[in-house]
Amino acid sequence: MPTNRQSESGIPAIVRVGTTDSVQSIAEQVGYLYPMSFIRVFKKLEGLTPGEYRKEQEACQIAAPPTGM
Repeated sequence: MPTNRQSESGIPAIVRVGTTDSVQSIAEQVGYLYPMSFIRVFKKLEGLTPGEYRKEQEACQIAAPPTGM
């Protein structure tokens, strides 16, 4: 299991658009025992909670024009 320091750099990539994983599940995947610790670190790094980050990313995906046309 990675330490919290090892996992911090990959946190935003794990909370990607379209994932159905819960915050608790994502926290466990990156080595956090408590979801609130994960949320706190995520907010410190990104300025948003994981849920807010997902909503923002989804809005960006919807607003972006399709590629390849």
